[in-house]
Amino acid sequence: MPPRRPTDSGPAASGTSKIARAKHACRECNARRVKCNVMQCNPCSNCEAAGTQCEVLPSRRGRYNRIQKRQIQSDAPVPTAVSPSVQGGETISVSLPVAQNITSDVEHPQNEDELITGAPTSPSQGTSTTAPATLFYGQSNPLTLIPGSVRQGQQPSSRESLPQQKAQLHFPIHDTPQSASEHDYPANIEHLSAAASRYLQDEGALTLPDMQGCMSTLQAYFTWFHPCFPILDRVEFSRKLAASQASYLLLQCMLFIGAAYCDDANITSMGFSNPAEAKSLLYTRARLLFHADWEKDRLTLIQSLFLLSFWRGGPSDVRDVRYWLGVVIGVAESHGLHRSTRFASSDPSNARIRKRIWWSIYVRERQSAASLGLPSRIRDDDCDVEPLAVSDLETEVTSPDGSQFGSCKPEHVNYAINMVNLAQILGRVVDLHFAPGQQASTPEQLRAVDDALQAWKEGLPEEMNRGVEDGTASVWGYLLHLAYNHLRILIHRHNFIKQDESDSSGQIVVAAATKISRIAEDMLAQGTLRYGQMHSVTSLFAALCIHTISIKQKEHDVSRRIAENRAQMCLLGLQEIQKYWRINNNVLDLFLQYLDVSIAQRLHGASGTLSTANPNSGLLAPGQQPGGDIDENHAGVLESVVLAMRR
Repeated sequence: MPPRRPTDSGPAASGTSKIARAKHACRECNARRVKCNVMQCNPCSNCEAAGTQCEVLPSRRGRYNRIQKRQIQSDAPVPTAVSPSVQGGETISVSLPVAQNITSDVEHPQNEDELITGAPTSPSQGTSTTAPATLFYGQSNPLTLIPGSVRQGQQPSSRESLPQQKAQLHFPIHDTPQSASEHDYPANIEHLSAAASRYLQDEGALTLPDMQGCMSTLQAYFTWFHPCFPILDRVEFSRKLAASQASYLLLQCMLFIGAAYCDDANITSMGFSNPAEAKSLLYTRARLLFHADWEKDRLTLIQSLFLLSFWRGGPSDVRDVRYWLGVVIGVAESHGLHRSTRFASSDPSNARIRKRIWWSIYVRERQSAASLGLPSRIRDDDCDVEPLAVSDLETEVTSPDGSQFGSCKPEHVNYAINMVNLAQILGRVVDLHFAPGQQASTPEQLRAVDDALQAWKEGLPEEMNRGVEDGTASVWGYLLHLAYNHLRILIHRHNFIKQDESDSSGQIVVAAATKISRIAEDMLAQGTLRYGQMHSVTSLFAALCIHTISIKQKEHDVSRRIAENRAQMCLLGLQEIQKYWRINNNVLDLFLQYLDVSIAQRLHGASGTLSTANPNSGLLAPGQQPGGDIDENHAGVLESVVLAMRR
């Protein structure tokens, strides 16, 4: 191998002592993404050590035709900006240029914000909240074995040898000819055909409702939904919205969620006739934008997909809760959100939002899987992300109280953290009792998970327990206790079904169901049940089933009447929630269809007229009168509730 020799170019050749800044890298170092010193010596140190040929890559600087930005902006039409200052009474839309009018120069593509606002946007002002784009690979990928350069913000350690180096799981995507792809455009419409652009416009996917109504809906989103699932930074979102830089896909998704908490006047001000129409149209617009690959920012896409998972379609709708949860989990894991933030970014704000997004997905997935009786898509063994902590929400707490979207309260922080812990226990319970082929749980296993649940209960802050017993608690305290009592039912329900209520498990299950119906009554009286989340449906339905079983088990008329009253309260609660969150009526129909004859008579009343009644189930056919000494007024109320829920 020939000896190394100094290069003839650069300051070193001119006799100066100043070391030249490396403006070139050899092909080998560029491919390995390592630092190259080819400007000081040729061959470089890496190629000399590897015994490979050191070939300097030619610079592309100044070797392509540039198009002035002013010329691009003058040729493109300026669409209406998304701004909260828009006056009410008009519809906001985006005018998109057709594909033939968009420049084909991929060196300087316009981003989505420039198309929306008509002004260029720097990377720090765009929709992205992340560091430069990266690719995530787990430890099984051999690429993680290759040592890389020290990442920004990390100090090299001379004592660290190769086997002791911390694994690098996130790899930056460098802007090089080798890594560039003709399809890797920023978040814009240049990759859309003219037909696709026109289709999105015709379907209203690029149309926003009246901005005055939008602001009220967004405020409802941050007031009632965001504390439960803090996937956004409200201060950052407020800044982007004011600067007309908010993602259209994310906006449509947020309006879809916020519409569930709005009254009829607000829905009408946005141009919709009722909440059902508003949610359906907003969901459809967001779905079209997603399938058109509109959004290219990965975190924004994950946030939007998570919100779409709250769409509950019809029985034949493939894109239901589980569909969207599967998509968002796949995208989130491919982005490395399930792994420790020490592998991801040295930016604290980016690490915080990544944790908040992942744990929100985790809670939603655990609740959905337990509710539907389907396998969990997230395995705890695959995740090492740090637990959600108060520090992850500190920017929310310190946000100014005068913000248009409010600020995070201490009870919001307590709710988010404790719900994550409860979701982890929920996963243990499902694995213990309901995994296929799982042997019957031993008393020790049952005691261990029950002790974990009780430790969670004892660790709740005082403000989360205050007022639950006397009916004056906050919405967040009620929601935590609904989930807690539902988990108690799941833990002990096997023993409850096998044995009588004199058994301790039977008493625990009945007490938990009673507590759920009592909380539902208190929230109905306060008018706050509408602000509960979708998972409260699962708690109420579980309590309804337990009370229904108790009606048959009770020997005394008074005890049966009390159980009926509790079942009635659960039905009333489900009816109220259905006004805002769509309930799976198929499950309710099956529940009513296969009731025991005597219980069906008590729940349907003297004038039972359910059109879908199964003659073999004990439900009453039209015009049929039940037997027995049933309180007709009480049963009639139950019947009207059931009929109202099924319409």
